[in-house]
Amino acid sequence: MATRYSARWRWEGKDSESIALFSADVPQEVLVDFVDSLWANAANWQAGEGEDIRWVDCIDMETGEVIAERSDWDEPDNCDDDCGFDPYMGCYTDDC
Repeated sequence: MATRYSARWRWEGKDSESIALFSADVPQEVLVDFVDSLWANAANWQAGEGEDIRWVDCIDMETGEVIAERSDWDEPDNCDDDCGFDPYMGCYTDDC
């Protein structure tokens, strides 16, 4: 049995860390349930005073594909998904 999947999380103010490794034999539905369960119970595992969990994911270490992910990253209300980064201007523009 080879290790193929890695579950990770990141707390506010901390670097991401690997929290579990899974065999290639584990069904992807189980990995999704694992991530959902961690996310649902995150309040029970506070890393420290005032720190909140920011995201949990599970990745395929061979392909880099994200199998499951839960996060609370807030996109700004004025975020335009159709814009691109202009390296000459040093900012995002509507001209993609």
